[in-house]
Amino acid sequence: MPTDLKLERVTLEPVPVVVVVEKGPPHEVAPRAFERLEAAVGSLSDRKLYGYYSPFTREYKACVALASDADAKGLERETLPGGRYLRTRITGEPPKLYARIAPIFDQMVLAADTKDFERPWIEFYAAPDEVQLLVPIL
Repeated sequence: MPTDLKLERVTLEPVPVVVVVEKGPPHEVAPRAFERLEAAVGSLSDRKLYGYYSPFTREYKACVALASDADAKGLERETLPGGRYLRTRITGEPPKLYARIAPIFDQMVLAADTKDFERPWIEFYAAPDEVQLLVPIL
């Protein structure tokens, strides 16, 4: 694991979101999911954006925090689960930034001493050049 990977334990509150679902590998379907999400709710600028992948269903979910009921616009609603997570922040320019997400998640899982397989691994798009990766822990 690279020595510059800074990991911290954080506690998150649950986040109500609306989601767009795409089936397939995240690196292939995430861009399409976010395009569909933006088409449904309007500009994603200055919004809290999340993504996560379920390996069990092979579904990637692009999410935006629910700001008002108008955001729902017929989209599926979910709540990203709160609780304890192991977090790291990665920075860089897209699309190279996005290509680093899966390998860094893999490194984080090796470092997590108490993994929680009931909650999703979450990507939080904090800025155009920063993604926070969160792995649930007990």
